[in-house]
Amino acid sequence: MAIRGWENKLARFFAASSEFEALWHQRYEVRGVENQVKNFLHPRLGRFSLQQMYWYSAPRNGSRLLVYLPMDEAGEQALAWLDKQ
Repeated sequence: MAIRGWENKLARFFAASSEFEALWHQRYEVRGVENQVKNFLHPRLGRFSLQQMYWYSAPRNGSRLLVYLPMDEAGEQALAWLDKQ
């Protein structure tokens, strides 16, 4: 069974750094960059979540715009406060 490219790189990273390996296994999350929920902890606003979205120009491999949208009232209030700063 052949090891896929990313698995081979990951094995090399583990071999190079036991700290990296420990952190990797502590919170193993591998996912695409598309439309993720980002959780923020702001010193004044506390915790809030925003939906991350990419808007692409045509063709898809061209420029992209990263947009954050509020998930709930806390996110709306946080963005409104940050906009006033």
